[in-house]
Amino acid sequence: MTRPLVARTAHGLYVPAADLHLDARDAPGTVFVSHAHSDHSTRAARILCTPATAALHEQRRGAREALTLDYHAPARVADAEVTLLPAGHALGSAMLVAEGAEGRVAYTGDYKLRPNPFSPPVTIPRVDELVMECTFGEPRYRFPPDG
Repeated sequence: MTRPLVARTAHGLYVPAADLHLDARDAPGTVFVSHAHSDHSTRAARILCTPATAALHEQRRGAREALTLDYHAPARVADAEVTLLPAGHALGSAMLVAEGAEGRVAYTGDYKLRPNPFSPPVTIPRVDELVMECTFGEPRYRFPPDG
């Protein structure tokens, strides 16, 4: 039996191949922090994020052991190759792409497709599974047209 690309745990979403929790408020092991806004900050002892997010997160939550990755710089994390891509949302915001024997998954917290002076343009990866935060995905939210 193969393991899932993303699993639910008591601490939230988890990528088994990379042994990473995703934007978890508190979790054992390592938490991927997509960006440093308070609703994505963690009390976990170890984080994986961009250098800018690590610096901002430290100001918000205090020092952590941080594995920082630049955008588009793959790294081996547990049994997966992990790459952070720009999410376009805020300074340091990133989406995580993890590729292991079971396939390729992307997770993004908040993201932004419109230009943002504080972030490189969003990069949209090809993956087997996509998990994204959808705070404003409910029909009650209405936005003006682009333009």
